[in-house]
Amino acid sequence: MKKIGIIGSGKIVSWFLKDLKVLNRTDWKVTGLYARNKVTANETIQKFGIDKFYESYDEFLKQDFDLVYIGTPDATHLQFSKDLLNNGLNVYCEKPITFTKKDAEEIYALAKQKNKLFFDGIKTGFSPAYKKMKEEIAKGVIGDLILVHTTHTKVSTSLKKPNPGPELDIQGFQMGGGVYSAFVALDLGGKVIGYDHRSNPYPNNKAISTSAILTRHESGVISTIVGSDYTTDNLTAVIQGSKGYITLGGNLDKYNESYKKDSCHMAHTIEIRDLKNDLISKFDDPFISEGEGLRFTTEHVLNLINEGKTESDIVTPELSIAVIDLLEKTNNIR
Repeated sequence: MKKIGIIGSGKIVSWFLKDLKVLNRTDWKVTGLYARNKVTANETIQKFGIDKFYESYDEFLKQDFDLVYIGTPDATHLQFSKDLLNNGLNVYCEKPITFTKKDAEEIYALAKQKNKLFFDGIKTGFSPAYKKMKEEIAKGVIGDLILVHTTHTKVSTSLKKPNPGPELDIQGFQMGGGVYSAFVALDLGGKVIGYDHRSNPYPNNKAISTSAILTRHESGVISTIVGSDYTTDNLTAVIQGSKGYITLGGNLDKYNESYKKDSCHMAHTIEIRDLKNDLISKFDDPFISEGEGLRFTTEHVLNLINEGKTESDIVTPELSIAVIDLLEKTNNIR
């Protein structure tokens, strides 16, 4: 049985553990957890039956975990990733893995040097609907790609618009949810050769509240990436081709209920239409997940390690770095 270590004890770690339970992988077991908050760490240990809570980070690093999952605040990801890789451990790190392209390149170079897996936890490309969409595009159903429009827009479940104060050190839309919408554009459009960015800051904080990026790709595709904490939409991405178009949709009922899904997080549906707007086909997969779709990325990572692979073919190092590069260039904070 292979062993999993976890760093963190917050909400996203709980999602990871819930979806690991959904997977029912008897060949893997969570044997250790390190977190700075002892209260939430002990609660997590007891709730999910984890073998041991490590109060010492140095002791945690010495364990022979087959995989370590990092589910901590964004600013901590870089150092944790370096430490784990330097200790010969495979790493599954939540997004964003870093705040700069230089740091992202450094992490992947270190993983290659150590011959270990480093996985960037962008889950968008793993839903059955997203995979089905890519299969249909590859078949040429909508012809040559022309335009990709993708969004990550929301208001909080309390319906209160966020208004962070100047004293709060937050990274803004692009370094958080923007990872998901940028992934769709870059995964489908390919290499970026130019972009134009417009954004508005929060009233009391220079972090991004609303952002729009018009991106030109080497493939000839144009993509628009929109995100906002001040608006909401119908959770649909649109992929336009020379013969028709595809809408990639989230689960609006789930979103309204508890903000669990949207098209950039984990799509549930696709609709394919021709240029006359007639429906060609439809795919709907209301999958079961207790952790916002983390079951798909988690299973992917576990299988990669079982197969002795050190790179993902869905969130490749090149795509991961390209996402960080675009977000770094369009981040108001830095």
